[in-house]
Parts: sequence; structure tokens; C-alpha cells
Amino acid sequence: MFRFFNRNSFAAYVMLPILLIVLRLRLLTSDTAISLGDETSAPLWNMFLSIIADNSTASAIAASLLSCIAVVEVNRFVNLFRVGVSQSNLGGMFYAVFASGLLVSQQLHPILVFIPLFMVTLNRLMRAADEPQPIRYCFDAGLFYGIGILFWGKGLWILPMLFVSLVIMRVISFRVLCSMTIGIILPLSVAALRSFQTDRLDELVQQMWQNVVTPVAFYKTHALARIYLGATIVLGILSLLRAMRALSSLKIIERSRLRMIVWFLFYSATLITLPYFSFEMMPFVAIFMSVIVTSMLQYWRNPKLQESVTTTYAVLTLAVQWFG
Repeated sequence: MFRFFNRNSFAAYVMLPILLIVLRLRLLTSDTAISLGDETSAPLWNMFLSIIADNSTASAIAASLLSCIAVVEVNRFVNLFRVGVSQSNLGGMFYAVFASGLLVSQQLHPILVFIPLFMVTLNRLMRAADEPQPIRYCFDAGLFYGIGILFWGKGLWILPMLFVSLVIMRVISFRVLCSMTIGIILPLSVAALRSFQTDRLDELVQQMWQNVVTPVAFYKTHALARIYLGATIVLGILSLLRAMRALSSLKIIERSRLRMIVWFLFYSATLITLPYFSFEMMPFVAIFMSVIVTSMLQYWRNPKLQESVTTTYAVLTLAVQWFG
């Protein structure tokens, strides 16, 4: 499995969505594909749900398609910014595995729409560090992030880390801060203006606020799921240790990118422990897990160890869904 995806070939690229579908067969064959949790839905998410119309089959297909987009975007992100040792399809493969471990993280949820938009935001932030005039890229980053918030209001919790990223990537300035802030405010202002025209502005503000601060029901894990989560934590710690050791040997721009990924991983993993989040955050955490795990396994020079770790974790991912 590792050997097949550890190459930049079209065959491995085509297999990414197929792998995702295999990992989500339980979702596609179940009747519980919509996961609204206990949170109040954001404005654009309500419109999206009106199209789905509470159809479990349509919800499962929509969740899988959104996850396929995320797999492609994460794979492109890893290869574009050379976070791993060499270009391959491992980034997308590991994202498909990490985002599919628990059934609750596979179900249709606003975060699945937020993630592709956030990947564009992350992409533009990375590009900004390579440009002498990063203002346009930071505006684009803020714009896509602002649109994402209209789908998943709890995405506002990610905002502090976006501004920290400007510091890590060394593009921070007053004009950059203003451009990103304007980009974030723009889609929110359009939504507010539309609500004002229909005399529903107070409802919009209350809805967004409740979306951000409403606690959610915490997912109760069974024994096999706890083994899976423990294996994920161990793999994440090992990858983080490898990332820390690699920092000193990287170029300045590569070091900044890796630091940004590590801080996002720490921050997003911490959010899961708060009462406002649960394991629906796993697809978001999986973005950064897939990056550092790809970097670590490509650094290893033992093919048997690479293959055994990858295959064992993929099998455990399937087992926790079907036999847990």
C-alpha cells in the first residue's frame, strides 16, 4: 500500500477516491448519513440541507464527494509545497485514512464543506510567503475562510491560528492584516446585508453566535475505537518528534511551512477537547496529520516498516467501523 501510493503516478492518483469509497462503505450502506450534532446550523449550511432534503442516500453521497475533494486538495497541497521528501500520492492516501476512522467523522457535517474552502485559504497563505506583495493572497485567504464560516460557524475558532500563521510565515504587516480582515468580513457583510433586506438581521446574528458557542454531544467510544485513537495519537507523536528534528535541516521557507502545519495540528487537536467540539473535527485534524505522517514515513528507509505501519493502520481503520 505504501509502495503503491509513494509515487507520483496517474494510477495512484485515480486510486485515491476509490480508496476513500472503500473506507466509507459502512457509511454508504447505513441510514445515518446526516450528523447535525447539537449545534445551530449556519446560514449557507441551511441552504445546503434544503437541497439534500434529509435523504440518507443523498447525504452519504454528498459527504463522500466533499471528502473526495478534500483528499485531492490535501494531496495537491503536500506536493505543491514539498512538505514530504518527494512528490507522491501519500498525502491524499493518509488523509483518506485519517478522515475515515470513526463513523461520526464520515457523516455529512458542515465541516466537510468548510475543509475544501479552508484548503484554499491554507494554499493562499503558503503562496503569500513566496511573493514580494502578499496582500492579494492574504485577501483571497480571508475571503475563502469567510465563506467557509457561513457554512460552519465554529470555524471562527480557527481565526486566531490564521493570524498566528502570518507571523510564522513572516508576512505580517498592517496592510496584510487589513487585507485578510477585509476578505473575512466581505462574505459576512453580504450575508448581513441580505438578512437586513429581509428584516432577519437579528436572527442571523443570534444564529451565528449560537453556532459558535453551543456545546455538542460528545461521542462515546467503544474499546476498538479507543485502540484506534491511541494508535493515532502514537503515530502523531512520532511524526511530531520527527518534524521537530527536521526543522534545523530545512531551508527558511520550508521551516516556516512545517512550523505552521505543526502549530495547526496542536491547535486543532486541542479544540477537540473543548465542549464545543467532538470527533466531527477529525477530518480537519487529518489535514495536518497526513502532512507530518507523510513526511515521517518518507524519511524512513526501511520499506518493510513503512509498509507494515501503513497497512496496519488502514486495516485498523476498517475494523473500527465494522466490528467496533
